[in-house]
Amino acid sequence: MAVEWREFEHLVARIEQTLAPQGAVVTSPDRVKDLYTGQDREVDATIRFRVGTVLILITVECRKRDRVQDDTWLEQLAMKRTKVGAAKTIAVASAGFTMPATVTAGLTGVEVRTIDQITPDDMRDWLRIDGIQHVTEGSQLVSFQFELYGLILGLHSDVVRQMEADAAGARVFQSADGRHLCIRDLLDVAIQHGLKLHDGLPPDGTRRLRQVRINFTDHAMAIRTTAGPRHLKLVLLGIEAFRHQTNLPLPSGFDYSDTKETLVRGIEHRPDIPGHDCIVTLVKEPGSDGIKVNVMIRKQPEGAEGDKPSSSA
Repeated sequence: MAVEWREFEHLVARIEQTLAPQGAVVTSPDRVKDLYTGQDREVDATIRFRVGTVLILITVECRKRDRVQDDTWLEQLAMKRTKVGAAKTIAVASAGFTMPATVTAGLTGVEVRTIDQITPDDMRDWLRIDGIQHVTEGSQLVSFQFELYGLILGLHSDVVRQMEADAAGARVFQSADGRHLCIRDLLDVAIQHGLKLHDGLPPDGTRRLRQVRINFTDHAMAIRTTAGPRHLKLVLLGIEAFRHQTNLPLPSGFDYSDTKETLVRGIEHRPDIPGHDCIVTLVKEPGSDGIKVNVMIRKQPEGAEGDKPSSSA
């Protein structure tokens, strides 16, 4: 496939994560201890899970090269598997394996895999879907009002300054347990308790104003005022909510196989989420009517929080 070697390794890890049993942890790259020397050994990926009280380790090693991999590499992997105490090693080569290599693998606890690129038409027939719908749900704070227990007071100048710089993200609220929260945090809690900002919105970007009232019991939430910290009775938020849908064609897919047959075929979709890296992996096994999905989402180091998308196939 037309990917760099590190991305090749990460693709293999995502495929294995999608197929792994519930609770399994896939790490790429990783380091495991050599049981003979006590030193750490680098591996391209590990799969760790428990069966009863026993921790099972599977290692994954990848080679993205133009030539077919021979017996030498498999012998090295077999010895490494023994020394790190792995139950199995999965060896993935972009160009496949020689016959002696597959024989050695079968005798030494190594499973061989290859990845081939296949067309969108192949994937359409395989997954039985025509495309991907990317639905973005977004919101924007447009007004903020509050009410205190007791006297009517204004906000402290530091609070005003922080909210002018970032109204939704300024951590100007303090809960009874000492946490500093922002309006986004308050909204997240409200959504967990049933608030539905985007219900009934058409997926065409139309913005609709929602009035969100959040009540607090006394001493539950405080904010700094001109007379010091005071407890909030409620906040009233004006939120413009919107939904936007993009229909995307299926991308090229991958065929993940051993030396005899296809194990799974799948595609990957990368939603455009401001400030985040996101990859959605979809795979389907031969003879199965179900599609397995794995979502990897990671905040970029200096990215700002953006819209929260959901994807459906």
